[in-house]
Amino acid sequence: MNDMKKNNNALLKTISRSLIVIAIAALLVAIPEIQMRAFLSAELAAVEEASRRAGEAAAAAKAEDTPYSRRMLEIAKLEAQEAFYQKYKYRNEFHYYGQFYEMYQQVYKADTIFIGTSHASHGVNPKYIEKAYSGKGNRSFFNFSLNGSNPSYYVEWYKFFKDSGYPTPRTIVYCVDWFMTDLGWLWRRKEFDSNYDCPQYIAKQLKIAEEKAIAEALKSPEETEAPAETETAVETEAVLETEEEKAWFTLEDFLTKFMNSMMIIHNRDRIPEMVGSWFDIAGEDSEAETTVAETAEEELPPLPVYKHNEGIVDGTGILTDSYYKGYITWEAYFDGGTRSQNYNEHPGEWEAFVRLVEQFQKDGIEVIMIQVPEYVPGRRVPGKRDIEANERLEDFAWEHDIPFINYNAEESELNSNPDYFSDWGHMNEIGSTNFSKILIKDLEKVWKD
Repeated sequence: MNDMKKNNNALLKTISRSLIVIAIAALLVAIPEIQMRAFLSAELAAVEEASRRAGEAAAAAKAEDTPYSRRMLEIAKLEAQEAFYQKYKYRNEFHYYGQFYEMYQQVYKADTIFIGTSHASHGVNPKYIEKAYSGKGNRSFFNFSLNGSNPSYYVEWYKFFKDSGYPTPRTIVYCVDWFMTDLGWLWRRKEFDSNYDCPQYIAKQLKIAEEKAIAEALKSPEETEAPAETETAVETEAVLETEEEKAWFTLEDFLTKFMNSMMIIHNRDRIPEMVGSWFDIAGEDSEAETTVAETAEEELPPLPVYKHNEGIVDGTGILTDSYYKGYITWEAYFDGGTRSQNYNEHPGEWEAFVRLVEQFQKDGIEVIMIQVPEYVPGRRVPGKRDIEANERLEDFAWEHDIPFINYNAEESELNSNPDYFSDWGHMNEIGSTNFSKILIKDLEKVWKD
């Protein structure tokens, strides 16, 4: 009997000690987690303030609708965009944030947009498309391509796009790849953007801040109660909550959800910045030099033009200062060698692609398919599965009356010059510049107006 009591006491002591260890461990994690969340919240609040000012300018433009109020709205939008850039330019893969910022803030409201994988995000540069564009049709351009984006991801992306209220595009240029159904290469999932402190989440919060400011500014003097949120903002929060609840109850997404919900883990690369903020240690960032753009309307305030220090890179080494309307440069040494590239078809991805494109067409959007140049001599695909995949794309385009411009169908300067590439699949700045100038001329030959 005594032995049993001793065993029970020993077990209770072991359990008590274990609980104490767990409690201490939880506390050690909770304290830095709280501190990181406070740091990120302060960072977001600073950008939200710029969005609120843009909302006030939008309300003034809506109430007055004068050239001056519209110009002030343009300026406020650009200033908010610059505030966003300055806060997030060192984040990993800054251009993800930039794409979603445009989606929800609609600075440019492009009517001709590009979607696709990293081959497109580093290969299609709207800056040089605009320079070489004839101007016929008065089109505007934005590159919404995202690294690792597969067809299933873009099905979810299109839901984000519609939720944002972005104007329905005239044309979507889908930058397709022969490996687009391989989930080993194309890893992106919606949670990488929609979870807390991720690109789409942040863009939504800025949208909400702007809409609240608009509602407050337009409120009549006799209204005393708090301004109601606009319908879009309410829907935005509801959609976000629904998405997060689903993520918690999906076993497959649990690890991703956990990593994204623990900010001290998800943002561990930013711990030095957080610690520096406690002591008001200024970072190495230098303020952007602001210059004034010329305008024919001398009576209106000129639009600001922001010039940034060269060589700014984000957390992954991408040249952040090269970012322009969704494009961003990736530079790496490439020896021009040939390497085998395996390709694995994942069930359901082709069906998702078909469903997505057909939805675009149903929504009245003109679709054009292109394949961004690859360094063709630099890859060897077993079984010539790249050829089979491209033939399937060609058949699909023909069946759906979609122009398909494949820049890898035959040898050219674009796909056979190693000086244009950072590896066999990604163009560098020189390559993307030359390609973008050619691309716009080819697009002007095939789009409907």
